Amino acid sequence: MIRSAVGRVHRAVTLTIGDIVLLTMITVIPQLLGGRARVNADTKQYLYLDPGDLLDRARVLWDARVGGGAVTHQAIGYLWPMGPYYWLTDQAGIPSWAAQRLWIGGLQLTASLGALVLFRHLSSRHHAQLAGAALYGLSPFVLGHVTGQSALLLPFAALGWLVWAMAKAVERGGWRWPAIFALIVTMCASLNGSSVFFVVLAATLWVPFAVWSHGHATPRQGFAALARAGLLTILTQLWWLAAYAVGGAYGLPILGVTEQVQTTSYTTSAAEVVRGLGYWFFYGGDSEGAWLRGIAPLYMESGVLIMLSFAVPLAALALGAAIRWGPRTYFAVLVGTGTVLAVGAFPEPARSPLGAAFESLSQRSDLVLSLRNTQRAGPLVALGLAGLAVGGISAIGRRHTRAGFAATLAMLLLVALALPAQWRSGLIAERFHRAEDLPQEWLDAGDHLDRGTGRILEVPGIDFASYRWGHTLDPVSVGLTERSVLARELVPAGGAAGVTLLGALDRSLQEGWAEPGALAVVARLFGASDVLVRNDLEYERYRTIRPERMWDLVTHEDAALELDATFGPRQPNRAGPRRPMIDEIELGLGLDRPGDEVAPRLAVFDVPDGGRAALSAASVDGALVVDGDGEGIINAAAAGLLDDLVGPLLLGADVAADARFAEFAPDGTAFVVTDTNRKRGERWYALRENVGATEPADR
Repeated sequence: MIRSAVGRVHRAVTLTIGDIVLLTMITVIPQLLGGRARVNADTKQYLYLDPGDLLDRARVLWDARVGGGAVTHQAIGYLWPMGPYYWLTDQAGIPSWAAQRLWIGGLQLTASLGALVLFRHLSSRHHAQLAGAALYGLSPFVLGHVTGQSALLLPFAALGWLVWAMAKAVERGGWRWPAIFALIVTMCASLNGSSVFFVVLAATLWVPFAVWSHGHATPRQGFAALARAGLLTILTQLWWLAAYAVGGAYGLPILGVTEQVQTTSYTTSAAEVVRGLGYWFFYGGDSEGAWLRGIAPLYMESGVLIMLSFAVPLAALALGAAIRWGPRTYFAVLVGTGTVLAVGAFPEPARSPLGAAFESLSQRSDLVLSLRNTQRAGPLVALGLAGLAVGGISAIGRRHTRAGFAATLAMLLLVALALPAQWRSGLIAERFHRAEDLPQEWLDAGDHLDRGTGRILEVPGIDFASYRWGHTLDPVSVGLTERSVLARELVPAGGAAGVTLLGALDRSLQEGWAEPGALAVVARLFGASDVLVRNDLEYERYRTIRPERMWDLVTHEDAALELDATFGPRQPNRAGPRRPMIDEIELGLGLDRPGDEVAPRLAVFDVPDGGRAALSAASVDGALVVDGDGEGIINAAAAGLLDDLVGPLLLGADVAADARFAEFAPDGTAFVVTDTNRKRGERWYALRENVGATEPADR
């Protein structure tokens, strides 16, 4: 065994300009070079389109701009720190792509510096600590989160700082360092509470180590530090915890319509977790191939990259096994604890008793279900491996200076080679990006819509916003107009009744059973005064309705919609070469249409008698009760049963459960009985063919 000298923890911690410059060169600079002029589809496009507007909406728990009005889910988290950052860069005139690259690189830099500060707190200065900082900051863990979810990297960036602050709190006593700990948690917690749970756990694990293994604190000191940090942390997180509680009580059950344990645990094998991967999104794909094309497949198909990505953790484990170093115990515990937590309910070859218990509890408790993305414990593994590598290389360097320097360079080279996307593309996948500037037709359409009033119904829906000109995950329309926009997306937003009706309308469009006569009627029910038709979608990716078919529906005389304006050229929207979609539908529509029959990229239609106020009242006289669901309303509208509707439209399932039914169902009430709302299974992760066969009543 090699002994690694350890100094007392009261040593001053310093970061030199050289440290910051070196780590900036390997984190921030590659982002700016590899991602130049491309905006990644990260988090919310509204951060780049209008960050001030997003901040204004995030400060209240009711967002009237989406879903016809919705109790927000985690939107309050944009108040700090992500929203203000993008607002400041926007005010400074920094291009969106550069602001985004600085954000991603800044997270990696912050993570690296936090690890470096921790390592220097535990032992005397050594160049091996820079290799350990790079190992942590450039962990492949970032790959699954940069696209769409970089906010989830905030806890990753904070972990080293949190452990350092907890170590100081135990050693120094008092309230200063517990307060610093709480403020660091505040910087990284508000956008996703479950992600911060794991890094806070890692920091608290330092206390038993400091008390019983390190010998630098008594149990009383350790308990006092934990109590102070815990109290201040809870108090400083109340602003977003209260908002989450309100959203959970009055909003849609988001946990029930997003990824479940079976999905999140399918890729969390121990081997993948140890090399920094395992997050389900990283392995996902659709009809057009891998979601993270150009990045993710290499880690499963390239023999060289597979070896390199495993070489880093294996080398760190070997270095840690060969030394006697006090903090080794803590970092080894981090690796073990992080791996066990991240593996979670991984099903192969058989789910462990702990994993089975976790899955069972997730079906009964929303709190447990909120922790379903167990791979977010990956930072514990990454920091533990970095600490073991630092201890091992430092020990080698103190015995043989040249060997230690060579080991440091070798580790830096391994880390760089194991993350080629850092240097090649700035971590931007081939699919999820767009140009800095939006197409002019979208900017013009946004200006045009802002001159109107009332809600906007946007059709057709799409799983994620994949346009022919780029991929943004979220529709860009909400960021280009100050009016309320209703558009069906994969994850629903709004009230239950509105979600049901919007889903039924869009499903009728996607599955081909929509009737033009229902469009204007349903738009009026939504209070929409305009219908925005987007014909520039990459329709082959999710098998959404063809632009020509959509155009035929909205321009049909029975649709009773009035064309107001078109934007962009009338050029055919053709599927890409990966999936050309030359099928019976395409042939039936006609490949060579006259120019005036080709759908424009964007079009706005007026809804006659639309624009009902968001808050309005109607007499119950003349009410119509539909015994069914959203599909029943669509069918009733297509049959003309809603043309002369004067009073309110009520769903039978809602009014029948109310004891006052007779009071608001006078003699003039009309009833429509449909065969919809049948007992059948329904899945959330698709826009079409997402309901099963009708089931018997006794099953």
